[in-house]
Formats: sequence, structure tokens, C-alpha cells
Amino acid sequence: MFVYSYSNPSGLKTSSSQIMVGPGALSGIDAVAPSSGVVVLTIYDSPDNNTSGRVVLAQVEVDAGMVSVNHEFTTPVGVNQGIYVEATGTGIANNYSYIVRFLRG
Repeated sequence: MFVYSYSNPSGLKTSSSQIMVGPGALSGIDAVAPSSGVVVLTIYDSPDNNTSGRVVLAQVEVDAGMVSVNHEFTTPVGVNQGIYVEATGTGIANNYSYIVRFLRG
């Protein structure tokens, strides 16, 4: 069993991104809403951008007009293969951003 004392930040992301490869845990996400439209961030347990058949770890929707979304997992969500974030929706070209916090295992 791993004991973690801190989370690693992904850095500021503005598109679909591979956050990490390998086992670990998802510990949180911050998302800033787009200037217009909606962005859905789907977080997969995946070592690459192939999301077919992959486990969805979390999903966050941010709509224009929201200030931001912040979610800290009280118990980090286990990851087996890696963390890939897919960004979709009508607001993906409209100044949204996000940061994923994760733990390496």
C-alpha cells in the first residue's frame, strides 16, 4: 500500500490530454468555465487516447457563466493504466482550462 503526502499537478491544460501513464490515483480536478458553451471533461483510466472500453473515473461539466469547478476526492480514485482527459462540448474553443491532481503509484 502506498502512502501519499501530496498530489502532483498536471499543469494548466486547454485540450484533451494524457496526464500520466501507469498506476496511481486521481485526487482532484479544477476547471474554469468557457466564455461560451459547455465543456465536458471525461477522465479515463487509460494509458493513451484510446477511450474505447476504458473505465471512466470521473466526469465534470462546466458551463459558461460558472465561475469554476473544484473537486477534491476525499479518498483518491485508484488508477491502473494512466489518466487521460477527453474534453468535448460546444465550449472547447472558448477559453476553458483545467488542472488535474494525481498521485503516482
